[in-house]
Amino acid sequence: NAYVPPADETQEAIAVIWRELFGTREIGIHDNFFELGGHSLLATQVVSRLRRAFQIALPVGVLFQTPTIAGLANLIDQLRSTGTQTDDHARLLKEIEELSEEDAQRILMGGEEKEDVSDRPSAE
Repeated sequence: NAYVPPADETQEAIAVIWRELFGTREIGIHDNFFELGGHSLLATQVVSRLRRAFQIALPVGVLFQTPTIAGLANLIDQLRSTGTQTDDHARLLKEIEELSEEDAQRILMGGEEKEDVSDRPSAE
């Protein structure tokens, strides 16, 4: 991708976060998070910083669906313009925060969600 610099405040704020975490000076708005070397731990850090910076609920999985600064900025601007967060976002955020580190890693790596122990037959 050819370098395209941030065009607005939202894109710039996201770019600053990415530059800090990737340790680089130039990240374009169309650069892919994972192609830059992003991984699950870094995704968690990015989303945590985005939540703080914009005061919005974002699930960690948002980077898998929207791995560019341009895409994230559009999503964040939409969430901020409505002034509300959907119940789904709040529910997803709560579920993510309740995951163990092991379960979060497994999900981020494309594995199955944690098994519900209530679904297991009892060992009587």
